Amino acid sequence: MFRINFAVTTFDSKIYVIGGEGLKGAIIQAVEAYDPVTDRWKEVGLLPKPRRNHATNIINGSLWSCGGSSSSLEAQSTDELVWEENSLFVFYLRL
Repeated sequence: MFRINFAVTTFDSKIYVIGGEGLKGAIIQAVEAYDPVTDRWKEVGLLPKPRRNHATNIINGSLWSCGGSSSSLEAQSTDELVWEENSLFVFYLRL
């Protein structure tokens, strides 16, 4: 799947790609894992809502993702920036 602005981390010899933007700016909800032993990708979960430009890490065997945005709207200047209610985003997936 083509994507940009995603988060990526490794765990247990797999590469995890979380969210991002697909074709035509569609924001992605999928969490996928690449296994280099089998040379295959597998969808392993979904974010509660699509996310891009976020951070991720593995803590105690859980994949944590936070920050970023779920909107395709972008501010053109700092005067247009608005802090949305519930803009702090934290998600975790037990691996």
